[in-house]
Amino acid sequence: MVNLTPKELNDYYKGLLYDDRYQSDGNNPYVKGLTPHSGHIVDGKETFLAYHWIIYPDGKLVKGLDSSLVRTKNGLAPYQVAWSLGNWENNCEAFSMIFIYKNSGDVPTDAQIRTANCIIDNVRKVVPSVIVAPHYQFNSQTNCPGWSFQEWSKKLH
Repeated sequence: MVNLTPKELNDYYKGLLYDDRYQSDGNNPYVKGLTPHSGHIVDGKETFLAYHWIIYPDGKLVKGLDSSLVRTKNGLAPYQVAWSLGNWENNCEAFSMIFIYKNSGDVPTDAQIRTANCIIDNVRKVVPSVIVAPHYQFNSQTNCPGWSFQEWSKKLH
């Protein structure tokens, strides 16, 4: 994503992941006629973010969804499920982060990599088996975070 504030990201994902579903002509009783809602509360407000962490070019970290761990039948998972992978089972077991870029086509800055590595290291202290994988590995409908991931991801722990 390029140059988006947390509020702009929230609005973007509300439109992308929720609005169409709630406004569809389908008969889904769980959404029909309801105002779009995510069920995710962060800092006392509903959020539609699809990530646990937002990392800006200067390395600034903004908390998204609650990444506290809960025990599941498969081990430990984030408390709030992020709708980032396009698959419920994968989403339930995944932590997600997004890098915000200054320009389209950019790759993460060294500051972003350092911040991401701090997150990865902290998660691995509790969940040693965590793997770092690109969004496109789980969802063939996207090339996120770009095909250059194979190169710059070598800097990740």
